[in-house]
Amino acid sequence: GWSATRGCLEVPGGACLPPGFGTSCETWAGAMPECSVASPPSWCMSEWCYVKSSACLRPMAESALLPDLQHSYATCGYLDDYT
Repeated sequence: GWSATRGCLEVPGGACLPPGFGTSCETWAGAMPECSVASPPSWCMSEWCYVKSSACLRPMAESALLPDLQHSYATCGYLDDYT
């Protein structure tokens, strides 16, 4: 849920998602603990966004962090190396 003290949306696994997380094409790597290591996975540098599944014609996948949402790398011009 929303943490007023941290200013973010806390999700299972300890991630603290900033306001607007996934609402536009960005890497969003700063919010992902897996991307804060010396050799991050390739998907950390790929842009993505959440999409409305009923309106998106590009490949998409269910969000691991927010299961009610679909994310798409293709919408942002990237390949999905995450799922």
